[in-house]
Amino acid sequence: MNPTFSNVLVSTPRQQFVAGMRAQIPNTSGIMPFGMIAGAFTATVLQSQLLAVLYTSGVFAGRAQMVAMQLVLDKSPIFVPLAACVVINLRHLMYGAALSEYFRHVPLRWKILSAFLMTDLSYIVGYPHFRKEVGTPNAATSLWFFIGASIMNWGAWSTGGVIGALIGAQIPLSWSLDLVPTFSFIAALVNGMRDKAGFVAGAAAGICAVVLAGLPWSMGLFISAIIGLVLGLLIEKKAQSARRGN
Repeated sequence: MNPTFSNVLVSTPRQQFVAGMRAQIPNTSGIMPFGMIAGAFTATVLQSQLLAVLYTSGVFAGRAQMVAMQLVLDKSPIFVPLAACVVINLRHLMYGAALSEYFRHVPLRWKILSAFLMTDLSYIVGYPHFRKEVGTPNAATSLWFFIGASIMNWGAWSTGGVIGALIGAQIPLSWSLDLVPTFSFIAALVNGMRDKAGFVAGAAAGICAVVLAGLPWSMGLFISAIIGLVLGLLIEKKAQSARRGN
């Protein structure tokens, strides 16, 4: 064994999985209430508790879900909510670019599962762990930390979504739940400002969203998200090249 790692306790996949779940627990206090709001708003718009539960747990994209439901409420053409879900989640390309070097040797089935479970909080909890474990004996099992954190995230979100769906159909549209998507977009910007790429992407998207606020069907949000995403990806790629050079 390499003497550098002679005192390192090698973690099994199960230990990594449990550690990931524990690391995500503090975030569930915010995940579950947001899931409740998303489930309630979706049930209110669609007037179906079952569809709200299926949408919330199966799509697993909170901010995109909220914006899409707002567009449905506004009676936008069907392609607009579909485009909204795609564009808002394009930020995951930036997450994927940052994580790609740690997933090179991961089997396809686990890549697919990880892609479905990927959220802002999964990335925030998982990425630092991948970087910490790289080059150590635990690097081979660090994927399970990410999956454990992501499963905890999904479970808390889905639980909140079910509770919200059960009560949401009873909430009248006059309660102005349609303001929630705007707050969700603001939360996404603040949440993403944790490194240089995230800060530039969030700042650019926020400024563009204000400038383009008058466009119909919330198209300003879509365009702003794309601009922020492209800038964030360029900065992240440059940072990766610099790390490899070192």
